[in-house]
Amino acid sequence: MEPSEDSPTEILHRLSGVLPAVFFAFGIPREKAEKIVETALLVLVYKKRMRIENPERRVLRFIIDVCCREAAKEELGEDPPP
Repeated sequence: MEPSEDSPTEILHRLSGVLPAVFFAFGIPREKAEKIVETALLVLVYKKRMRIENPERRVLRFIIDVCCREAAKEELGEDPPP
Protein backbone atom coordinates (compact mmCIF):
# COMPACT_ATOMS: atom_id res chain seq x y z
CA MET A 1 0.00 0.00 0.00
CA GLU A 2 1.32 3.42 -0.93
CA PRO A 3 1.56 6.15 1.71
CA SER A 4 -1.28 8.67 1.70
CA GLU A 5 -0.89 12.35 0.85
CA ASP A 6 -4.04 13.37 2.72
CA SER A 7 -3.86 16.46 4.89
CA PRO A 8 -4.48 16.22 8.63
CA THR A 9 -7.73 18.13 8.05
CA GLU A 10 -8.94 15.51 5.56
CA ILE A 11 -8.01 12.69 7.93
CA LEU A 12 -9.80 14.39 10.83
CA HIS A 13 -12.86 14.91 8.64
CA ARG A 14 -13.00 11.20 7.78
CA LEU A 15 -12.64 10.25 11.45
CA SER A 16 -15.18 12.79 12.68
CA GLY A 17 -17.99 10.23 12.56
CA VAL A 18 -16.24 7.75 14.83
CA LEU A 19 -14.32 9.98 17.25
CA PRO A 20 -17.31 11.07 19.36
CA ALA A 21 -18.16 7.41 19.96
CA VAL A 22 -14.57 6.62 20.94
CA PHE A 23 -14.42 9.48 23.42
CA PHE A 24 -17.86 8.63 24.81
CA ALA A 25 -16.91 4.96 25.23
CA PHE A 26 -13.91 5.93 27.35
CA GLY A 27 -15.66 8.75 29.22
CA ILE A 28 -13.27 11.39 27.90
CA PRO A 29 -14.60 14.95 28.41
CA ARG A 30 -14.72 17.33 25.44
CA GLU A 31 -11.77 19.49 26.54
CA LYS A 32 -9.51 16.48 27.00
CA ALA A 33 -10.76 14.99 23.70
CA GLU A 34 -9.77 18.17 21.87
CA LYS A 35 -6.27 17.99 23.34
CA ILE A 36 -5.95 14.32 22.39
CA VAL A 37 -6.97 15.05 18.79
CA GLU A 38 -4.58 18.01 18.65
CA THR A 39 -1.72 15.84 19.90
CA ALA A 40 -2.57 13.06 17.45
CA LEU A 41 -2.54 15.49 14.53
CA LEU A 42 0.74 17.04 15.68
CA VAL A 43 2.28 13.56 15.79
CA LEU A 44 0.92 12.90 12.30
CA VAL A 45 2.38 16.13 10.94
CA TYR A 46 5.72 15.35 12.55
CA LYS A 47 5.76 11.80 11.17
CA LYS A 48 4.45 12.83 7.74
CA ARG A 49 8.06 13.10 6.64
CA MET A 50 8.27 9.34 7.14
CA ARG A 51 5.39 8.85 4.69
CA ILE A 52 3.17 6.78 6.95
CA GLU A 53 0.96 4.18 5.34
CA ASN A 54 -2.71 4.58 6.27
CA PRO A 55 -2.37 7.70 8.44
CA GLU A 56 -6.10 7.62 9.24
CA ARG A 57 -5.69 4.25 10.97
CA ARG A 58 -2.56 5.49 12.78
CA VAL A 59 -4.34 8.60 14.10
CA LEU A 60 -7.33 6.56 15.26
CA ARG A 61 -5.07 3.97 16.94
CA PHE A 62 -3.14 6.76 18.70
CA ILE A 63 -6.37 8.34 19.94
CA ILE A 64 -7.75 5.03 21.19
CA ASP A 65 -4.48 4.25 22.99
CA VAL A 66 -4.50 7.62 24.73
CA CYS A 67 -8.16 7.17 25.69
CA CYS A 68 -7.38 3.75 27.17
CA ARG A 69 -4.57 5.21 29.28
CA GLU A 70 -6.76 8.12 30.40
CA ALA A 71 -9.63 5.79 31.34
CA ALA A 72 -7.26 3.50 33.26
CA LYS A 73 -5.72 6.46 35.03
CA GLU A 74 -9.17 7.72 36.01
CA GLU A 75 -10.29 4.29 37.19
CA LEU A 76 -7.13 3.48 39.13
CA GLY A 77 -6.44 7.00 40.29
CA GLU A 78 -2.87 6.71 39.07
CA ASP A 79 -0.78 6.64 35.92
CA PRO A 80 -0.87 3.20 34.27
CA PRO A 81 2.33 1.77 32.81
CA PRO A 82 2.99 2.80 29.17
